[in-house]
Parts: sequence; structure tokens; C-alpha cells
Amino acid sequence: MLTRSCILLASQDSEPTLASFLYSNILVHATFEKALAFTLANKLASPTLFSTQLMKIASDAYAEEPALIEACLADLESVRDRDPACDR
Repeated sequence: MLTRSCILLASQDSEPTLASFLYSNILVHATFEKALAFTLANKLASPTLFSTQLMKIASDAYAEEPALIEACLADLESVRDRDPACDR
């Protein structure tokens, strides 16, 4: 399994424009659940519902229902398996 630093270094070499995005949205978070909550919260935020509030809602939902994360991981694996642009 690749370490976070290896992933960041590889992305800096192959996709330098995306390295900052990858770091701030994925690698800085301790778990997949936290990274997912952060990403979804920032996508769904609005002037009346802040990303911090949404992140808490998502984190609580993942803690209460671990099957949500299992389903998300299954979806990601499915995309990776079917997308010809994904290397295995």
C-alpha cells in the first residue's frame, strides 16, 4: 500500500496542478470517512448550511451506520474495475 507521502510525490510529478487538491481533500484527513465527509460537505455547502455543519452531519451518519462507508467503498471499487482509464 502506498503511503500518503508517496501518493503526494507521485501526483506532484504526474499531475502537479492536482497535487494541492489531492492533499487538501484527501491526504490531510486521517480516515477515508473524514475525507469523504469533507468533500461532500464542501460540495453541498450553501450560505445557509455551512460545510462545517454538513461535515458533522456526515461524520455522525457514518459513525451510526458503517454500511454507508462500505457501500461507498464498493462504488469506488466498481468504478475502478470498470473504468479503462484506471490502472490496477
